[in-house]
Amino acid sequence: MDQDAVPTLVEVKRSTDSRIRREVIGQVLDYAANGVRYWSADELRGQLARRLQGAGLADQHVEVLTEEQSSAESFWQQAAEHLRAGKVRIIFVADSIPTQLRAVIEFLNEQMITTEVLGVEVKQYTGQGHRMLAPTLVGATTTANRTKGAPRRQSIEEKFRNASTETREVDERLVQWARQEGHRHTTSNAARKFVLGNESAGFLNIYPSNDTLDVNVRTLHERLPAEKVDEIRQALKNNTGHSVASQYPVVPTAEVHPRLERFSS
Repeated sequence: MDQDAVPTLVEVKRSTDSRIRREVIGQVLDYAANGVRYWSADELRGQLARRLQGAGLADQHVEVLTEEQSSAESFWQQAAEHLRAGKVRIIFVADSIPTQLRAVIEFLNEQMITTEVLGVEVKQYTGQGHRMLAPTLVGATTTANRTKGAPRRQSIEEKFRNASTETREVDERLVQWARQEGHRHTTSNAARKFVLGNESAGFLNIYPSNDTLDVNVRTLHERLPAEKVDEIRQALKNNTGHSVASQYPVVPTAEVHPRLERFSS
């Protein structure tokens, strides 16, 4: 994950490995396609926490990465957005990138709009007891830069207008519910967030671009008794008919809509 919460897949091969010319392309595209489909920000956050041997360290790591304080929640929400949109980066690393692989990297990067495909050729020079590594970037062509030129960003209002009927109706009902219960709701460019008290992270977020909502169980754990949080997770399971993730359950609004009154209660 980079500082902008973009998932990055790195494939490293020696130039002497014959698979670097053909098999490596299919292998990495398989990683990317299935990663975008099956990963969740919740799982990535959990992996980071386990790797750093403690949930608290994971958020500290993110704050150092982004050079911001209290940014962990927004970082992982952005990561979730990128996964849903297929915005990932693929990097091939080798001591020498063959001409055929270089051509494929440039072709893919020029054709793919949301996914960035790059190569890093790391040549090694030694002499007189010293070693120098000289990396060269492959794939960042002018054509690729034009292809990935920043499109006009839709406002959150436009995104809701273009969302499904289910998403719009779920949003309207939850806005009414928030007013009745005295909860605040705010918007970012990606989602409507329902928040508790003065907190910035939403405990419930609706993403109109993806017709999904997610529940920030981590935030609820900090404000509610554990048994109440378990009750909420069980209610989500009952409403969707399948198990939900432990910390950031993502639910299609189409699954919530038929049981909207029950969900909001």
